Amino acid sequence: MSFTHLHVHSGFSFLYGTFTPEALVEKAYTLDIDSCALTDKNGLYGAIRFYRAAKKKGIHPILGTEVTLEDGSSLILLASSLKGYGNLCKLITHMHTSNERDNPKCSLEMLERHRSDLIALTGGREGRPWSLTAQGRKDEALSFVSHLKDIFGKDNLFIEIHNHHLPGDREIMEVLADLGHTLNLSLVATNGVCFLEPENYRVHQALVGIQRAVHHRDVAPVPNHEFYLRSSKEMKSLIPYQDALEHTSLIAERCRFDLPLGRLNPPSSPSPDGKNPHQVLIKLCYKQLSKKYWPIPAKVLRQLEHELRLIEERELSDYFLIVYDILGYARKKGIRCTVRGSAAGSLVNYLLIGGVDPIVHDLLFQRFLNEDRYDMPDIDLDFDSDRRDEVTEYVLDKYGSDRAALVATIPTFKARSAVREIGRALGYSYGKIDTLTNFLPYYLKGSQLEEAFQRLPELKGSDLEREREILDIASRLDGLPRNLSIHSGGIVISGDQPLTSLVPVEISAKGFPVAQFDKDDIEALGLVKLDLLGLRMHTAINKSLGYLKEKGVDLNLEELPLNDSKTYHLLRSTDTVGVFQLESPGQRQLLGRLQPRCFSDIIAEISLFRPGPMQADMITPYVRRKNSQEKITYLHPTLRPILKETYGVIIF
Repeated sequence: MSFTHLHVHSGFSFLYGTFTPEALVEKAYTLDIDSCALTDKNGLYGAIRFYRAAKKKGIHPILGTEVTLEDGSSLILLASSLKGYGNLCKLITHMHTSNERDNPKCSLEMLERHRSDLIALTGGREGRPWSLTAQGRKDEALSFVSHLKDIFGKDNLFIEIHNHHLPGDREIMEVLADLGHTLNLSLVATNGVCFLEPENYRVHQALVGIQRAVHHRDVAPVPNHEFYLRSSKEMKSLIPYQDALEHTSLIAERCRFDLPLGRLNPPSSPSPDGKNPHQVLIKLCYKQLSKKYWPIPAKVLRQLEHELRLIEERELSDYFLIVYDILGYARKKGIRCTVRGSAAGSLVNYLLIGGVDPIVHDLLFQRFLNEDRYDMPDIDLDFDSDRRDEVTEYVLDKYGSDRAALVATIPTFKARSAVREIGRALGYSYGKIDTLTNFLPYYLKGSQLEEAFQRLPELKGSDLEREREILDIASRLDGLPRNLSIHSGGIVISGDQPLTSLVPVEISAKGFPVAQFDKDDIEALGLVKLDLLGLRMHTAINKSLGYLKEKGVDLNLEELPLNDSKTYHLLRSTDTVGVFQLESPGQRQLLGRLQPRCFSDIIAEISLFRPGPMQADMITPYVRRKNSQEKITYLHPTLRPILKETYGVIIF
């Protein structure tokens, strides 16, 4: 029977673990380990990416966490079922939301409430039984473990032991083994993994040093380099209790369940008078239809029926009603807002929330919602930056913290941030750190520094080139998360079941609930992410309209013509600094070449100035063909109706 690591800290134990969940899976695979746990501190931040990477490699993933108890000691909790996973999410949420921000604590009462389908390990070296035993307080250790047994039951509590070649380790294992015998509890062996290889101990020390120097936390690194991902053979040579080794695999077998990845979990909205959400959506659409189109063309009716049918099949009616409600609130409060992205291709969106007419402009609904794709549609909503938080508060208040939260983002170390923070950890002065990083590009990775010294003139002969310890550590921090941050505008809303049964939630600096998962993990769980984005141009427009109104000019932007000759003259002059999306030097240069004379020219200009068309050199043939300097050709005659508007060039 092979050994299973059940106590493992990745980089998602922020500034503590030294590897990504994906790297953990790769190392486990090379060691022929067929199951492994991830138990980051007070969270499941890396759980989804660990689960997916492990499944891809054929390794059985075990999801858990190390919770901090009220006395500062630790306890390992593992989910034995999907219900247990949900209880982990709820427990972690309770810890974060009922304590000071960044200081989650778990009470025994919380454990009692959320214990179902959880397996507990006593926490090893950072656990209370180990520390009490080390202090000679055996009776207190016995009393505490007995209390845990009352909470979890005999079959769901294991006494954790390990051997890191530290003074007293073998003696403490013996005492804990006797304690287990007294209470009729089983032992389990772990290694408290913080790094994958012994040589990465220095990286762990540096990360903890960053916590101490930059974030002023009272935390210590592990005492030596033995806390690494050992092979089964190595673990058997360390632990003299065969049953403690065998129990790791038995626990792993008990923790087999599948996360509901790939299944849609659409949100639900409160329906007035308990009405069917889809019937409410149909009624709203047809009410607006006659206002937008009269007489109503058969083409429009067919498109509307097609969209409504697909929306009903995907159970997305609530999603559209939520967006309609949010936009309705913003407009009621006078908050400027617009919709952009692929959502503009939907007739239902146009009828509900306005924007560009997809029928007139021949936009593709399939880019937004496709019968052959099962990912969630994405509606990007732009709001006045100064008032975006009002909309966020409205959504979170309406749906509650158990069903709505901000989406996280996970910043990772780049070369500049790594060098600066490692320098702080090593005690360098701010002046010296500035000297070392002044010419470091923000995009550079730590692993690219050596090559950059040869390639970038401003770095040749740099003082940084002589800082070998910093360079070595910085190269090992690539891709490691630094902290949990907030997505620029993402909000996740759950369906019938509470959000906190799928995603742990904590509190942001502004006091908003924030999920512990980023947008990719949220989407993997089939949850809907709404993007409520702040747009400074909306703020500028709103203020400009206010100034004009003070001068007696009442301007309605919806009534502005799209064929104003003076506007196109201004664009052709390239004097467009301050014009949204058309003010950069590259955009102004393209305006001069393109010489726009109609609204479709502006659409093409903005579309051409994107990475894809630029890298494929689509700008030159488009401009030449538009200006009759090159013959218009098509890759195939069937493309002519599609590409006629763009002179045979594929730009969107």
